Amino acid sequence: MIIPVIGIIVFIKIKKKKQRKENNTMKTLTCIILTFILLLTLSTMAEQPQQQQIPLNELVLPNFVYDHCHLTEPLYKVIELDEGFVNEIGSELAPTSCKGKVCWSWKILKDGDSIFAWQIFDSTLPLKISNVEKISKSISQIIKQTKSLRENNSNLINASRKFLKSSFSTSEEKRTTKERSLTESKSQEQASELNITPMFHKYLGMALQGSYVTAYYFCISSAADLFLKAYENDRVNDLVEAFAIFKTIKPEDIEFSKSKTMLNRAKFLFSISGEYATEKKFAWAQATLFAKLLEWPEFAQVKTTVDEYIDKVYNTYTMMKTKTTKEIAAQDKLLAGVKLATDKYITENNLQPYAIEDKYAFAAVNYYRYNYHKETLKKVVEMITQDLDKAMQNNDQLLTAKLIKPKNYYRKDSKK
Repeated sequence: MIIPVIGIIVFIKIKKKKQRKENNTMKTLTCIILTFILLLTLSTMAEQPQQQQIPLNELVLPNFVYDHCHLTEPLYKVIELDEGFVNEIGSELAPTSCKGKVCWSWKILKDGDSIFAWQIFDSTLPLKISNVEKISKSISQIIKQTKSLRENNSNLINASRKFLKSSFSTSEEKRTTKERSLTESKSQEQASELNITPMFHKYLGMALQGSYVTAYYFCISSAADLFLKAYENDRVNDLVEAFAIFKTIKPEDIEFSKSKTMLNRAKFLFSISGEYATEKKFAWAQATLFAKLLEWPEFAQVKTTVDEYIDKVYNTYTMMKTKTTKEIAAQDKLLAGVKLATDKYITENNLQPYAIEDKYAFAAVNYYRYNYHKETLKKVVEMITQDLDKAMQNNDQLLTAKLIKPKNYYRKDSKK
């Protein structure tokens, strides 16, 4: 697999580099590499018995949703989407395409544009929420269930409520809200009248695309089909909840934990691909949608696999936070080597406290990648352990370092 190779290169090449602006060509190249990774992943899967547990690095949405916009055909297909559409109005700038009576106007990318630069200008998805309060209460419950939030619960709940009411409330509800908030500025009132449907449609397309090279116009069409399938099965609220969470909660608002909540699953799924994504918004969109789809009955077996990995990765994550590299080396040299490389990166890049925890979570995920593909990545694993041996011979100070501060130090709302 190449995913672990990319990950270990990130850890081994620890030298500080000056930040430089990435151009669209570099982003596209990185995206192509990630897509190639997915292709090789699926190729390897084809050689494995189907009853074998899914490797951690294969827990990505395109392996379970056949959207026909990626360059792969998933072997773990759970649902399939129809990518077909017809062009009602042709245009080099913004054609209008339709799936039945559902239409959308979209931007055609030009040479040199990033594969993530596509836009939806308008959409006629039949998005109408009759009970915003019901969705708001559901999201509030999701937030309250997640005990590892770094941001204050009330702040996140209020943000989600505000977003939902301004985006999906009926005209009568909006009028009532305005009457109760006469001190709001005119610009704020006008903002609440914006059509949220194109943004919602784009979110679904982003979530299907993720961090990979795709035929993005098919992702847009498949996103419409996903909505229509949810519409037929009374599951539109699920998609809206995922969308609202994406818009109001960031992955860094959540510390990885062992809980089996929608938010923690999204954090875990983001940890699998988000570290290497050129467009982290697309990776987070995919993680939030995937986490919500795991609650559908069709994905029950996949959810069980995800939850099992959460337990394993959390135990490793906790060990990396609480034990020194030297202590871990007595039990597992590979894990100790991964921790040492991570500690080097943390100290040389002067990471913020929450970023240190996230870096350990990514490292714990990577450890399982390396361990699973130990034979394939024999030379890479040897490099990790050799760096550890060298550090032991030189009595490196990082061998006995603990970089995690007391727990409440990380709370954004705590007093430092």
